[in-house]
Amino acid sequence: MVYNGTIFPKYIKLHYRIIFSENMRNLLRTISKNLYSIVVAIIVVSLTILNVNLRLQNTELQQDKSLIKEEYAIDSLLGYKLNV
Repeated sequence: MVYNGTIFPKYIKLHYRIIFSENMRNLLRTISKNLYSIVVAIIVVSLTILNVNLRLQNTELQQDKSLIKEEYAIDSLLGYKLNV
């Protein structure tokens, strides 16, 4: 398969000739047909990673919060006042 054409005909005359093998042509056809699915899959994976990161951060914050409560309880038992 040979494709001849020009890019930016008004500004730059850039002539190109692309020769694809049969396998490459089939690969490009498959990619173009499945481009929507590929984009959706990338978005889903990105959102999943973001969700996992936010859950980990939330867990760390909850642990820090409970640690502060424990320290405050120990300090109040010992009679110390926290200047927060």
